[in-house]
Amino acid sequence: MIKVGILEAATAHGAELVRILLNHPDIQLEWAQSSVTQGPVAATVRGIAGDTTMSFCRLPLAPVDIIINCSQEPVSSESVAAIAADPAKVRIIETAATDLPDTFVYGLCELNRKALVRGAMTARHVTPLAMAVELALLPLAKHLMLNSPVRVAASVGTNGPRTISRRAGGTLPECDEIASAMRLAQSSFFQPVDIVEMRCGGTEGLMAVVSVQCSMPVGEVRPLYEKCYDDHNFVFVSHDAVDTRDVLGTNKCLLHVDKDGDMLRITSVLDPRVKGAAGNTVHILNLMFGLHERTGLAMKANPE
Repeated sequence: MIKVGILEAATAHGAELVRILLNHPDIQLEWAQSSVTQGPVAATVRGIAGDTTMSFCRLPLAPVDIIINCSQEPVSSESVAAIAADPAKVRIIETAATDLPDTFVYGLCELNRKALVRGAMTARHVTPLAMAVELALLPLAKHLMLNSPVRVAASVGTNGPRTISRRAGGTLPECDEIASAMRLAQSSFFQPVDIVEMRCGGTEGLMAVVSVQCSMPVGEVRPLYEKCYDDHNFVFVSHDAVDTRDVLGTNKCLLHVDKDGDMLRITSVLDPRVKGAAGNTVHILNLMFGLHERTGLAMKANPE
């Protein structure tokens, strides 16, 4: 069994991780640390009543094989030394911290699966909006077809988590994140990425409509998407329009590709709490330890 510890497990990301990992067949959740919340974990995390008697701890209780850090501050080397029996062998996934070293693998599994499988010890998370856009663009980047500005209209439900934080001046950090990720697939990509956010009621999902110039007919573009994702387990290309209700509660991203004149339009939907957060963390963990990607993540949609 893989021993896991979660730092700041009372956050929204940490709570969803607890819920998933308690039902993961290859995971033993050793502790759930929180600096602000105490008492039974089941009193804070919905849906796990009767599944565990674990309580939040102030300090980690035992050595683990992997640390999942849900704090905005990176886990320190001193903390790793205190937690791990052998600090050189413990893996780390950072879910919220920024300004991490380049040694942290960017956790878009569909882009960096080989790097994660082949001995990665540290990984960093992808923000939910960036993930939705990157999965919409990745097949184009892999075929060197990203040669125009990227325009994104993003819709997040009013009851869902806010996924976009603006810098001073109105720019979005996700724009830089998306551009950097796409350059990993297409080194020549230096086009601007522009995002408009909308808050919409009636759903908790995330929808991103991504537009780029493309001269190729949609009938030739769609097979590129299908081939790109045919050996991945959580991204699917739909011939029909996609809806956030089809992915709520799952680790799936659904894509729909169409055209308006010379503009290619890719609609991407995912659940920002699962595929965009905790589910992707477990996906990264599975790859790091050589498990099948779907282990512990075969969840059915829970439409509103």
